[in-house]
Amino acid sequence: MASFVDAYAVLGVPAEADQDTLKAAHRRLVRRHHPDLVPPDERSEATRRVQEINVAYGLVRDREKRARYDTLRQAAQRSGVGSSSGSAPAVVTTQWDAAIHAAGRWAGEWWRHNREPVRRAALGVRSAYGRMLRVVGIVVYTWVGLITGAALQLLFDTGGSLAAVAGGVGGAIVGDRRGRDRLRRWAGEDSDRRMWAWQLAWAAAIGLGLLFDLRR
Repeated sequence: MASFVDAYAVLGVPAEADQDTLKAAHRRLVRRHHPDLVPPDERSEATRRVQEINVAYGLVRDREKRARYDTLRQAAQRSGVGSSSGSAPAVVTTQWDAAIHAAGRWAGEWWRHNREPVRRAALGVRSAYGRMLRVVGIVVYTWVGLITGAALQLLFDTGGSLAAVAGGVGGAIVGDRRGRDRLRRWAGEDSDRRMWAWQLAWAAAIGLGLLFDLRR
């Protein structure tokens, strides 16, 4: 006997949601949990989660199947289908099993045809978001470097501007690399373990710039 599946809970939508909302929730969740876009140690759980999402959507993917599912859902909840203490009538159990198996077959077929397109769509969304974060990171780190260098120049009363320039250029490089590192993690790749070295080099560049300013 198949376990009870609350399709609305799995998709994270209310039971009265319209079909467009169900479809959007399904696509959003599949993109979020796509096993090709998570670290290797999380792919097994992501695959299980995507299967669960696809089966849930398969139960309510059109109005006819959704109406049938809603009827079975109410009967299943009253009868205890899938629970250890439930004693559902045979007809309810049979219909529920048939609905779950049909949704599972549809989910498997859908996934075979859409796994790669969904992956590309997810990468596109993440890339756009990642590019935005990279730009923000570059701007923020550049300003941090400029302000730090300028503050040191004022503190040591130097006449040059190399410290501020080095801080700004180094900040732009570090901000860009941090954005790339985030994209790499999103793609399931190893994080850039040399980030600390880039930050140390940034600090050293500001220090060297200040030293040259002091010698002028």
